[in-house]
Amino acid sequence: MLSPASRSRVREARRPSLVATDLLVFIGVCVVVSVSPGPAVLYRVRADRTTDMQVAEEPLGMIFRQGIIVNLTNPKTVLFLLAFLPQFVGEDAGPVWQQMLVLGFTFIVVAGLTDGVYALAAGHLRGKLQQGQTPRWSGYFAGGVYVLLGLLGLWDAARQLA
Repeated sequence: MLSPASRSRVREARRPSLVATDLLVFIGVCVVVSVSPGPAVLYRVRADRTTDMQVAEEPLGMIFRQGIIVNLTNPKTVLFLLAFLPQFVGEDAGPVWQQMLVLGFTFIVVAGLTDGVYALAAGHLRGKLQQGQTPRWSGYFAGGVYVLLGLLGLWDAARQLA
């Protein structure tokens, strides 16, 4: 345990690195705001939203297999589950491996249901977007979201610098 005087010296020694880190965050947010499509979308919302993009049709089974392989070999997912799930395991609730199995299966079911809803919503919107049936305000909304997120990032970075 550090004494108050030692903590003060450590805090003062870290101050230049904290200021440098905050300055880098501030610069990064400025770069993101300047290159984001938000301002461009706000200034030039296109009236013609039709697209001539051609999408190669792949067999659904192959797409599903590729998704399974990607998810099973993704180390971030595995590490997340290994770090997240154990906090819900109780020593007196039975064998740990059974609890982890149930928790993992529950996670997979919930993730599958939510991803399914996202996929259905995207499929519904895809048809509307390809037919140019998006409301005119949607471009302004998207641009506004980008600008708002950038401004919130700038505000947070400035608040941390102060």
